[in-house]
Amino acid sequence: MSSGPGVFPETHHPRLSQKLLLTPILGTLATHLFSYPMFCRGFGEVFGDTKPTNEDYEDFWAALRYNDGNKAWVGLINFLRERKAFKEKWVGALKETKIKVLMVYGPADPVNPPAFAKHFRETVPKQTLVTLAEKVGHYPQWEDPVAVEQQITLFIKGPSSA
Repeated sequence: MSSGPGVFPETHHPRLSQKLLLTPILGTLATHLFSYPMFCRGFGEVFGDTKPTNEDYEDFWAALRYNDGNKAWVGLINFLRERKAFKEKWVGALKETKIKVLMVYGPADPVNPPAFAKHFRETVPKQTLVTLAEKVGHYPQWEDPVAVEQQITLFIKGPSSA
């Protein structure tokens, strides 16, 4: 099960902050200069209509900054480079898998726009793609947890439960 990780480099649209973190020297500098208001603005952009509350933003920010976690951002963001480097292997695994794959997708996701859903359907033969309400963005598990839980439950139970 996934909720729109941007597996396909060709349909993935990284945010400005992600691009900055990938830039040598500037990325490291950004981890020290990145402020709470900048975080709220950038993080809020990837949600659909259901934005986090102020308390949620504070909690997410605290989690990111815990134990100097911001210093790890430059290393963690390398998953974007790895996605390209290992595309054949990772996408190949999705193409060749013998088990079913569930993708729960938020169509208001600016990181993985509707072209992602189309590409996923065309590329992954043993897939179930569930598109949630138009208002749901990059974090469907946060924006519509009830719908995500229902889709996971239906997927696990299989066709006989429908």
